[in-house]
Amino acid sequence: MIKSNLTAAVCMAVVCIFYAGACVQDKGPYTQSLPKHKVEILGGGIYARVLVPAGSSVNQLVRGGPGEQQPIDFLPYPGNWGEVIHPAGNTLHVMILTDALAKGSILEIKPIAVLQLDSSGVARDVIVAVPTDSLLMSVRIGGFTDLITDYEPVRYILQTWFVNHRGFGAFQVLGWRDESYALKLLSKTN
Repeated sequence: MIKSNLTAAVCMAVVCIFYAGACVQDKGPYTQSLPKHKVEILGGGIYARVLVPAGSSVNQLVRGGPGEQQPIDFLPYPGNWGEVIHPAGNTLHVMILTDALAKGSILEIKPIAVLQLDSSGVARDVIVAVPTDSLLMSVRIGGFTDLITDYEPVRYILQTWFVNHRGFGAFQVLGWRDESYALKLLSKTN
């Protein structure tokens, strides 16, 4: 009887693990829960929608049209690539430092820095953020000071990845800015 219960428990655990993984299925580029199928500011916080999960090498925004998933020819995304968008349509891109989240996931974020890049003379700002939910935090970065002191290798990894992910020299780093600059960028979209 004990052996039977143990076997049943092990089988149930395997089934639960299988179904837990199945819950994070790719349901397409967006869910249909929000206007414009992108991101919304809810309850005064800053929310972002995940477009490309951490660890993925597929980005529908880089190459190909809607529905055409093309892998980038570089290492997978080091964080969850997403966007914050104001209803007026001003899009800001964000790299969310946490474990992989399902594409289409919406979460409240805390901006900690801005990586400023140049691509063929066009300046691009990428907000670097962490989740506000402590259960989703994979690194405990409270702000820009933590990033440049306690987590300098994270900053180096992000910078190296962004400079090279579309080919060597496709981007140049203009600099890094702090969380107050990120909040100013976000306030410009409101």
